[in-house]
Amino acid sequence: MYGTQMARERGLLAGWSIGLLVYFFVIGVSYAAVKDHEKGLDRLWEELPKPLRDAFGDAPSVSTPGGYFEARGTSLLPLVLGGALVAQATRRLSGAEQAGELDLILSLPLRRSTYFWSHAAVGATHALAWVAASAVGAMAGMAVAGVDGADLPRIGFMLVDVLPFVLAVHASALWAGAALHRRTPGITILASALAAMFLMHIVGSLDESVEWVRWLSPYSLWVQGNPYEYDSDAGYLIVCAAYVVVGLFVSSFTWMRKDLKG
Repeated sequence: MYGTQMARERGLLAGWSIGLLVYFFVIGVSYAAVKDHEKGLDRLWEELPKPLRDAFGDAPSVSTPGGYFEARGTSLLPLVLGGALVAQATRRLSGAEQAGELDLILSLPLRRSTYFWSHAAVGATHALAWVAASAVGAMAGMAVAGVDGADLPRIGFMLVDVLPFVLAVHASALWAGAALHRRTPGITILASALAAMFLMHIVGSLDESVEWVRWLSPYSLWVQGNPYEYDSDAGYLIVCAAYVVVGLFVSSFTWMRKDLKG
């Protein structure tokens, strides 16, 4: 089942992977222009309101390789990839049910659990491939821009550090797909949750009195880390791991007990 689904989605996987590789390669190459205007860019960056700077990462400088890539490359990547996986996970489960595809598939000698875990593995494979393509494109682009070779693995790790968040979103999307009979409500709920995570991060940076709001958002916990120095936030990793474990358990349990409607 896994191989069949991967074959069906090879175009989607290749399209996203190539697009992300090219996108991050261009961002990396563009760093060459930033280095020539570092003082002016840093001054403009410091003049921006703090909530706006926080929306694109909390780097003190955008002229260093790490600061530049946080502001230009990774700041919104978790939300973008998370949104893509939400759309896919709900399409594979509740979307397939809504389209009547499950009636045919589950009439074959195929276990429900096999169908669920195969689709969960397909989503995880997409996430891994997308992050890997992003990292390769980013490191290649930064190398062309003249960044020191010792800094390239740091750039790659900044992208790998996004993976726990993306997998946590994927697990939540599987639960929505397993629990609901139609695709649209699941996409709406999870897209709203992703937007809420981002907004909680912004609101929490407005004033010290509401800073506690940021701790309710896994996205905000991710921002607290410093992956350029190989320093991921421990709270971020723990929360994401909990999302993945609980999400997969609840999703599979819900799917096995679901009353499928034709």
